[in-house]
Amino acid sequence: MAYRTILYDQLQKYQERISILASQIGAQFDDESVHELRTTVKKLRSIIRWLAKGKASLPASLKRLYRLSGEIRNTQVLLISLQNKGGASIQLQAWLRANLSSQEDQWLSAYHARLQLRVWKKVSAIRFDKMSKRRLDLFVLRKKKEIKKIFGNPRLTDEQLHSIRKILKDMENVMDWCSKIKLLDKGSVPLTSIKAIALQAGDFNDKRVALEILQVYQKKQEGSSDEELKLTIDAWKKEREKKRRKLIETLRNFVSGSTNPF
Repeated sequence: MAYRTILYDQLQKYQERISILASQIGAQFDDESVHELRTTVKKLRSIIRWLAKGKASLPASLKRLYRLSGEIRNTQVLLISLQNKGGASIQLQAWLRANLSSQEDQWLSAYHARLQLRVWKKVSAIRFDKMSKRRLDLFVLRKKKEIKKIFGNPRLTDEQLHSIRKILKDMENVMDWCSKIKLLDKGSVPLTSIKAIALQAGDFNDKRVALEILQVYQKKQEGSSDEELKLTIDAWKKEREKKRRKLIETLRNFVSGSTNPF
């Protein structure tokens, strides 16, 4: 099968899955469907970033749903984490559930049944370069240079670390798909290493976002004596900093080449 046919078949599968998931989410907002939707959009976006000729993007309607799904996902993850750890006050859980309900209402307002048609109309209009191993190597090299440039800042911000994570996910998604269609030799690029670093970056970002949400709640409750909340925030701050230091060390090794075979 020609690579062009393989490409368009995969793009169509992604947009069909996105449509199914978006419809499911509106019915029950289960956390697994929300997570899979975000993962599938990222995979579609990564391939577009790799092969699209010139500037190309997804439709605004999908971008909005993707952003809303991120807010829903963040609240869901925090609620589950607090429930598993125990100790979260009834007031905090009620505030999070109220936020989640508001986010779900925004999703329902933004969702349109013609989402699949809109996505495919936009994607099918994009002109793509031909897939090749050389083009894959150039993509990986370019992404590595982007990471190096960001990492060159003397004081890395959390947002910059998040940007690096996005770049790593683009690399992972493209490389993973290429390995499945036999465009990438299993031993030629350390896909497992990229996945591990991206996972570590995602773990740090989850903790960072969860802490930001808790701090927003704490500010709204200024003057209250919720000692359990204060203890949780203090503990999570320490855990975030620990994860941050480890992530920076991992990225330093990756950029320097000590754990990077490119």
